[in-house]
Amino acid sequence: MRNYQKVLLAFVVATTISIELTHAQYDVYIGDTTGAPFWVHPGEAARVPIWIKTDPMNLQDSVTFALISAASETTYIEVRLGGTCNPLYWFSCNFSVPEPLPGVPNYISQNFEGYSNYGLNSQGTYCRVAEFHMLIASDSAIINDTANCMQLGSQPPMFGMQDGLTSVIPIMHFGPLFITNAIRGDVNNSGVMNPQDVVYLVRYLKGYLPPPTYPVAADINGDGEINGIDVEIMVSYFKGLIDLP
Repeated sequence: MRNYQKVLLAFVVATTISIELTHAQYDVYIGDTTGAPFWVHPGEAARVPIWIKTDPMNLQDSVTFALISAASETTYIEVRLGGTCNPLYWFSCNFSVPEPLPGVPNYISQNFEGYSNYGLNSQGTYCRVAEFHMLIASDSAIINDTANCMQLGSQPPMFGMQDGLTSVIPIMHFGPLFITNAIRGDVNNSGVMNPQDVVYLVRYLKGYLPPPTYPVAADINGDGEINGIDVEIMVSYFKGLIDLP
């Protein structure tokens, strides 16, 4: 083979093989990005969020394809029910058929694939791009458990970038689930959170009323204490100033 032919062949090979990078600034988070437990209820078909964060230093290239695989423990999550994707980011998405996680008993794996026309570049902030739907076990033995029951699934995660040449391996994060019969903010145990719960919490803190049926429902910010900060958060929420933690 002549030298110029060898050079041409090397160029073709180099430009058709994608470059795989592990980059700490590309992240996937399943659950609550604050690290707080994500609340779910026994027997509920829960919607557990999938978040993506892209490199804040790379404002040029965007994610046009995402493969995210997550496995869950059957003690807490009985059935994987697929999911939904956020149409703001994907023109098409797919959730694979759930399958046992090889070599790990009692774990079921499911993959999410998303395809974007314009690309996703979050500039260093988390974007809620999709949800895994999961049927929470109804076993009374798991109520009030905080469970680290999710892990990497059967496929390694991967982002395909807009340049068409680069694929990035993001860092995966899995938040815990909190299995409870309580509803966050439902201090008076009426079944819904409303302004009457603010009144109950204030009167409880002043010593006029007994503790809430589910004290955890009154710990709005999840810091392990029930105090005036929780009241402030609820008031701000009802004024439309913030979302609940």
